Amino acid sequence: GWDDHNPQPPDLNMGIWQPVYLREQGPVSIRHPYVESDLDLPGLEQARLTVSAWLRNNTGEPLECVLSGAIEDRTFTQTLTLAGHETREVFFRPEDHNTLVVNQPRVWWPHPVGAQELYALRLKVDIGGVASDEAGTSFGIRDITTYINEDDWRGYRVNGRNILIRGGAWMTIDMLLNLDPALYEALVRYAREGHLNMLRSEGFSIRETNLFYDLCDRYGVMVTQQIFGRNIPDEDLAIACIEDTLLRIRNHPSLAHFLGHDETFPTDTLDKAYQDLIAKHRVRRTYQPHSGTFNIATRAKTGGTRTGSRELWTYAGPSHYHWVKQRKFDSAWGFAQSGGIGGILAARDSIRQMMPEADLWPVQGNEAWSFHSVLQGLDYFDLIFKTMAQSYGEAADFEDFCDRLYAMNYNSARGMYEAYARHKYEALGLTTWKYNAAWPAALTWQYVDWYKRASAAYYGAKKACTPLHALYAYDDEHLYVVNGFYQRYNGLALHHALYGLDGVKVSESAAPVSVEADGVTQVAPVIVPETVSDPYFLKLELRDADGALISRNAYWLSRTPDIPGSSSHNLQGLFSTRPKSVADYTALKGLPETTVEAAPLWRGDTLSLNLRNTTSHIAFMVELALIDPESGLEIAPAYWSDNFLTLFPGDSVEVAATLAGELEKTPRLRVQGYNISKMEIGL
Repeated sequence: GWDDHNPQPPDLNMGIWQPVYLREQGPVSIRHPYVESDLDLPGLEQARLTVSAWLRNNTGEPLECVLSGAIEDRTFTQTLTLAGHETREVFFRPEDHNTLVVNQPRVWWPHPVGAQELYALRLKVDIGGVASDEAGTSFGIRDITTYINEDDWRGYRVNGRNILIRGGAWMTIDMLLNLDPALYEALVRYAREGHLNMLRSEGFSIRETNLFYDLCDRYGVMVTQQIFGRNIPDEDLAIACIEDTLLRIRNHPSLAHFLGHDETFPTDTLDKAYQDLIAKHRVRRTYQPHSGTFNIATRAKTGGTRTGSRELWTYAGPSHYHWVKQRKFDSAWGFAQSGGIGGILAARDSIRQMMPEADLWPVQGNEAWSFHSVLQGLDYFDLIFKTMAQSYGEAADFEDFCDRLYAMNYNSARGMYEAYARHKYEALGLTTWKYNAAWPAALTWQYVDWYKRASAAYYGAKKACTPLHALYAYDDEHLYVVNGFYQRYNGLALHHALYGLDGVKVSESAAPVSVEADGVTQVAPVIVPETVSDPYFLKLELRDADGALISRNAYWLSRTPDIPGSSSHNLQGLFSTRPKSVADYTALKGLPETTVEAAPLWRGDTLSLNLRNTTSHIAFMVELALIDPESGLEIAPAYWSDNFLTLFPGDSVEVAATLAGELEKTPRLRVQGYNISKMEIGL
């Protein structure tokens, strides 16, 4: 099954979809090499490794063999005899081999809280001094576990420390199973670049490839793996497939936790089989049977998580998740396996690639747009169009529609992830629905699209997930500093300023800040003068003791705040909301048209860019793209350090973009935005 993300492939993904190899083996073969690590917590001073593998005698006669192994310069060996056709799991334990006791080990951490240290294991089996087979694997020394708190929510710990999960739901990357390594690389790297520390592998269609896990190991992105055997009607076959998967992925340090099924419970036999297989093969990851329901009251039964709220998959404003005390059922509280915002718009050049130019506008009532949306069709996101009209005003054309929805997407994604950071550890984690798309989708839930281009929502999430970060809380109108690192920071200063639509600064102040390791500090309220425009802008800069910039943030705020209310849905699954108050941003369309200056400098495959606003106007939602000079389309993937920026008068900002692979021709830089005169600059 593909759920509702894209059309069902006509062949139901039947057949052979990965290369198949036959391997010639000697009399004794090695299968499933594995390394388990027991790490001293919390000091991480020592790790005790247990190495194992399955040996099979491929002959009918007893054979004496020598199994030897090496982990870097640490070696170990043993002699054993296998009966004819015997298969046996063989162990090297630290109490028998002191080379498997590692003092001061290099420890694997998720990004950005530490390095991604990996080791390599090599095993060889000899018979009479002649090599019979060899095998190996990479592994990491680390300890990842989960726990259930006093509110029956599931939290995560890495190497003895709590960690806030901020990630996304991972889809199989292509609905026709064209599993392009370059797309895998781009998607996992985007997660790291965006400071997302987890991907929840859905497993609707396939069990993920080794490449996916290798990349997560290397980039420091944890994985919650959904086991999901229900899409194989033959339960014995499902169990055999799951066992094969567990043996294949258990070495990966990125593998953090198992879910049974999505939004349902496994049958009793499947549930028992999953738990028995995890124990049998000592996978040493925690397990819960159910991803969570829409009703948070079931969280203890399903395993400490919830699915999310359906109305948030259509549209949720930036303030929605902040109202924890008033709306615990869908705010930043507990753990949401599928929380998130809906109506995320793909990159404008991706939309141009997936549909004819004549179909780009109008959007509503357009079959091309409806086709490249979710299975329910474009009407599912009707709330997006209503909210845009009410809060930002009706869009005039395709470019105007993109500008307005990008502002909405950026704002909502940033607000959601910031709320989880501000409320940790009442809030324990979020893997938003969803991270990527398996086909060319225009208006859906994706943060990175099928063409390897990141969305405005992605850059809003990236801003929010900055490890040491200043934010504005919509519910209590205070400023906070959140720290995702495991060290205390002293001597910081948070500068904030308010601007009117005319670009004039109406107030500014600075406050000293200290923040505990993995902590949150409330800094100051935002006092809004009566004379400021509606809407107005808030600029935040967090600086260290030497004045160096750590975190930069900018908000557009209304005197009429967004306050969530009630919601309902009809038999067709369409949602309507009755908010208590809706922010009014319609005056943003009156921002004076302006320009920014760009000074580029190439360093290898990375473009460094100094952006300057030398005007007296605010440059709102400045969108940067590197353009192929022949096609005129945005080059992808391109990893921007920051994008969709707001530059205040006099601002000078450094950004960078890194490209993948060799370029045949020098790209051009395209700059555009909400009130930015579109321009292209030769590089």
